Amino acid sequence: MGLDPAVVRAQGYALLSSGDLTSLLDELLAGFRKANPDVEPAFTTAYGWFHHWFTLKGGRRFSEFLSDSFIAHGRANFHINGIVAAGLGDDPNLPTTYTLEKAAKECGISRTSMRKLGEQRG
Repeated sequence: MGLDPAVVRAQGYALLSSGDLTSLLDELLAGFRKANPDVEPAFTTAYGWFHHWFTLKGGRRFSEFLSDSFIAHGRANFHINGIVAAGLGDDPNLPTTYTLEKAAKECGISRTSMRKLGEQRG
């Protein structure tokens, strides 16, 4: 896209420090609903690349604030199952490995999408 990464980071920090993260999550969710009116939103779909970036960065270990924000916004706007919320909260009782099929099912995405995410992560 040709955007300077330093400028993008600065804009991200400005957004977070403004306390306006909820507006961003609202906009992302509205965009998803407009593009997919017949699909029930989920964490893996409603927030587009933003949620996947956050998850790949380590989730709650990366930022408790972002994790708590995702959980609160998701609960206020669509059904989330406990395993997803627990995954954002790094529940130590969750298994450390999953089959591809089980991971995809619990994330609410297809096995193909889960496989592509795995390939991206190496």
